[in-house]
Order: sequence, then structure tokens, then C-alpha cells
Amino acid sequence: IFDFGKAERDNVDYFNPSIVARPDSDWLIVRRSTWKPNATFGMNDLMAFKLDDKTPLFGHKIRIPATAEGEQFEDPRAFYHNGKTHIGACNFVWYGTRWTGAHQILVSCDNEWKVTERTDPDYGKNGNALGKNQGHEKNWLWFTHDGQLHLVYMAAPKHHVVAFDRSM
Repeated sequence: IFDFGKAERDNVDYFNPSIVARPDSDWLIVRRSTWKPNATFGMNDLMAFKLDDKTPLFGHKIRIPATAEGEQFEDPRAFYHNGKTHIGACNFVWYGTRWTGAHQILVSCDNEWKVTERTDPDYGKNGNALGKNQGHEKNWLWFTHDGQLHLVYMAAPKHHVVAFDRSM
């Protein structure tokens, strides 16, 4: 449990975090859900909070370039490599009672949390753009090995790791 101090307010929830160690500090990357009156679901985006031990000090909104109006981001999984913070996340859009489905993206951020690259990986049921999935994809876990980007696609029932043809 984290105390978000001044960032705590009514109708805002922080959850599903990831912690990433960078040279400047440890950072907590969270899903921020903001609730509007009479809304069925909160509107989700991602925040990065600098940590002092276990206390979030201040936050930065991670401004991911949207590809559709109302695009939401949740469930961040972050790692640091070659001077950048890379964040895998789920994204989607609600259209009334319909939605695009759970889609996975990977973004790269500089040291000021500015997104410098967005990728919509075409793998598994994930399409190469939001709304082009063949099914739902969630909770991909990215990492590098020997400078090459990899993905833990599935941990069970059979461990499935994918190597991408992109260097990091």
C-alpha cells in the first residue's frame, strides 16, 4: 500500500503498479483511474511516481500518443534499458457498451517521461493497431537479453518466450 499524498483525491484510484529501477531513482508506474459521475468505468491513464523508499514523492503523467479518441491505458509493466524506460501496457477504447478489446502496446520514454516511441506488436491475437485484435491480450512482460527485445507471452500452461527482431 502506497500513500500518494497530494495526488490522493476523491474519484481517483491508483493500482496495478510496476516498479522500475533507473539511475535517477526507483519509480512506481501505476494505472490511474479517474471516475466521472454516473460512469460505469473509470478513465485510465499511466503515471510515474518517483519513490523515496516506499513513498511516492511526485508524479508525471505518461502521455502516450493516442490512436483513437478516448483511448485508455492500464496495467503497466516497465523495465529500464540503454537509457530509456520501456513500458508495456494494455490499451482499449469503450464505445458505449462495446469496446475494442484488450490490446497490448510497448512505449519507450526518455528520462523526463516523454514517450519517444510507440509500438503495437502484431503477435498472437494482438493486431498491429488498436481494434485489429483477433482476441484479447493482457499482461505481456517485456525484457532484453543480449540487447534484443523479448517477451514472456505466456507463463502457463507452457512457458512461451518470444524474441523480436528489434534491437534495443
